[in-house]
Amino acid sequence: MLNVLIVDDEALVRTGIRHSVPWANYQMQVAAEAASVQEAIDVIHGPQRIDVVFTDIVMPGPNGLELLRWLRDHHPFITAVVLSYHNEFSYIQDALRLGVADYIVKTELDHPESIQSMHAIQEKALRNQQNRQELKNAQKALEGIPYRIGRKVLPHIMHY
Repeated sequence: MLNVLIVDDEALVRTGIRHSVPWANYQMQVAAEAASVQEAIDVIHGPQRIDVVFTDIVMPGPNGLELLRWLRDHHPFITAVVLSYHNEFSYIQDALRLGVADYIVKTELDHPESIQSMHAIQEKALRNQQNRQELKNAQKALEGIPYRIGRKVLPHIMHY
């Protein structure tokens, strides 16, 4: 299952999103909610792995675009999705530049286009999860290389 974080400053909206999307249909489950960008960052740094972040853009303090920028820079394997009431081109353009998987208008969550979007988001998140695991495996494999090289080379260096 893919773990989802919902970020919106309005509790009622977070609850609505949690209950209006059939998460299991997309191999997803809501793992956490956050009312601000800072809460979202705290959740992502917590013990629960987060695979997908659904965020609003307009929030007090740091906004959703700043969260998207932070995700891009610090957690590129987390799939980001914008859920917003704003269907303004400038917001959409900024979000797409920051690498979001999709931009869904909150009032259109039950539209056929949004269902197709959710399947595409699922596919991207599963690919990101696989890429993250492959990177971890590669890093683990590389950890022992300096030791192994040193063990083979050091006796020859000491011989001179």
